[in-house]
Amino acid sequence: MAFMIPEQISPDTESKAEIKTFKKFQKEFDDSWTIFHSFSMQGKNREGKLIDSEADFVLFHREHGMLVLEIKGGVVEFDGRGKCFQNNKEISSPEFQAKMNRYNLRDLLTRRMNGDPQIKLAHAVYFPDTYQDINKFPPAYENMAFTRNDTPYIEESIKGLLSKKITSRDKEMSEGLAKAVISSLSPKLSTGNSMLDKIGRNEDTFNVLTEIQAQLLKFISRYKHAMIEGGAGTGNYTCY
Repeated sequence: MAFMIPEQISPDTESKAEIKTFKKFQKEFDDSWTIFHSFSMQGKNREGKLIDSEADFVLFHREHGMLVLEIKGGVVEFDGRGKCFQNNKEISSPEFQAKMNRYNLRDLLTRRMNGDPQIKLAHAVYFPDTYQDINKFPPAYENMAFTRNDTPYIEESIKGLLSKKITSRDKEMSEGLAKAVISSLSPKLSTGNSMLDKIGRNEDTFNVLTEIQAQLLKFISRYKHAMIEGGAGTGNYTCY
């Protein structure tokens, strides 16, 4: 059984195709796969501005690499003029969505791992409700899309796609590096309790005290006589 993140699909998931795909991946892929569903991150649009980005699925395997997978269920139509429709509603190009999410994921990994991990990283689109020959789709989908025809052996199809991806890494990554990749995407973190957090809070307290002392200095500069009370060791004294 695959290691799914999250363990169970969110009840807020509206796409029936994603729900079916989640259950299939969870049941049929073995534990060498780590599979993220509805992976959210920040990316950049065509103008270079930050936008919210979400990949339907991100599949990772230490030997085969990583795949960003866009799911498009129901009736999907291409009008021959560059527009795409899903269940009669115009949508962005699924291929472009998957590609941009791949770029955003690559940038995220590079930032968090302080350099390019040289992982095989590909993108694809899965149409689980169509039996159409993929060669009838627009050229951009050639060699990077799956249909219902691939569903019975979708794992092998994904491995085959990743095997075609060229990368400078020519061998299986180490277990340590694989764990680092997963951790960078789904870190274990407890906030407010680390040594760094405690030091930061102490510094904040020190800065507050310093501001209070500055206010007192400004106060006594206005008067010839002042009495300032404080506990032992605070350095407070009476000015005349």
